[in-house]
Amino acid sequence: MFSSEDATNKVALIGGSVSGKSTCCKYIIKDAFNKNFFPILLKGNEINGAVRIEAIHSKLEQAYLRQFDTNIPFEDIDKNHIYVIIDDFHLLLGAKNNIINRFLKNLENVYCNIIITGDESALFRSSFKDKSDRLNIFDYFTIFRILELGPKLRYELIENWYKIGIISTNYIDKIDHYFKTD
Repeated sequence: MFSSEDATNKVALIGGSVSGKSTCCKYIIKDAFNKNFFPILLKGNEINGAVRIEAIHSKLEQAYLRQFDTNIPFEDIDKNHIYVIIDDFHLLLGAKNNIINRFLKNLENVYCNIIITGDESALFRSSFKDKSDRLNIFDYFTIFRILELGPKLRYELIENWYKIGIISTNYIDKIDHYFKTD
């Protein structure tokens, strides 16, 4: 997904609830791992006030030890080879925006590959607060918005997915079909 030749990868994926943000994280993790990076996943609610760089480092090290079965100490990994992936970043928004801004600044001072995901309505609301306490997430990251399918397209996708491998729909029990695609 991202070029290993880029100096930095700072990306925010925003979208509505169940739009696929966490699924995108899984693909990013797989892609980064296949390119010999160390993708470390944190949930927004796991950060719990870790603003100082030492606290951020500690949270990432704990996640690294949970997610990787390796003898390589976390301190020995080149920071340019670590992908910090924070899923559901909006769950951190219970904290004041100046704390979140400090968190992001401290994080990007050490790590150059950062991907965050979040609910777009929460992120937008926080970006339009009082200017003295405004969250400047849009100053830090390249923003990508995930569009939702909507009910009709979602139904068609599920219906077509269910039909994969079925040669003819004439033999499908209609009641069974509705239960499986509903």
